[in-house]
Amino acid sequence: MLYISNKVSGKENRYNESNNKIFVTNLAAPYICEFFKDQMNEVLKSTDLLICNEDEAFKYNIHNNYGFSNNDVESLKGIALKLHNLEKNNSEKQRVVIITRGIESTLFCSNNTVYEVNVNKLSDKTRVVDTNGAGDTFVAGVFV
Repeated sequence: MLYISNKVSGKENRYNESNNKIFVTNLAAPYICEFFKDQMNEVLKSTDLLICNEDEAFKYNIHNNYGFSNNDVESLKGIALKLHNLEKNNSEKQRVVIITRGIESTLFCSNNTVYEVNVNKLSDKTRVVDTNGAGDTFVAGVFV
């Protein structure tokens, strides 16, 4: 939506804030963090729950000069804390950040603490054919 109209995002954000609704944002793709940085930073001010994968988080880090040079779990924990503590329009609600890492643990940041949540491994008999939509499926699972 950022590349279509930042005005629409702004209206949604104001509605959610004034009606005490939860606003969820997904960084969506690494290129968004590069080419739509300013728009994303504006939307993040209203974001209560941010979900992204490790590549998106690391790219956001690069284009916002966070200073983490490695795409490893410790750097991602630092990035999660930075994202968690970004300026927020509604300071009564803390932002929660979730960073997925494929088959590795998922990072969950809340109350200035980063938790590392192990994921269940697929059995050796399971063959993954296509990972398209895996992130969308994860996000849907968060809401179930």
